[in-house]
Amino acid sequence: MYIIERHTGRLIEVRQIAPTPLTVDEVVRFREEVRRIIRVAADPVVLCADMRQATVFAPEAAEEIEALMKSNNQTLARSAIVVAGDRATMALQIERLVRAARNPSRRTFHDPAAAADWLGEILDDVERARLSVFLGLG
Repeated sequence: MYIIERHTGRLIEVRQIAPTPLTVDEVVRFREEVRRIIRVAADPVVLCADMRQATVFAPEAAEEIEALMKSNNQTLARSAIVVAGDRATMALQIERLVRAARNPSRRTFHDPAAAADWLGEILDDVERARLSVFLGLG
């Protein structure tokens, strides 16, 4: 299960809230929600995904996520995905998906503060403050 929200500006927040694998149906619903939010946000968007609760994706779900990432490449200014340091297999899977998306504006992080710093380089003050709240940094 996940939450996707846009509270301010170009910043899109994604959080996996339950440590259960995403199904293909959930990924398809997620894709439609991402597309809807991107349409109403100013281009290009800045996405931060907190995947610290995530578990390994089934192969079919991973394929859908990869396709989603590739299809959204043109709408992204930057994308940071925060993964848990104690979930090595999940981190490796996310890193593989990021590489497969072939967009140097996408990165993975084990440290939420490092993700906030990197995204913060292109965010305004309000967006940076919201990102800090989203990542639990202040």
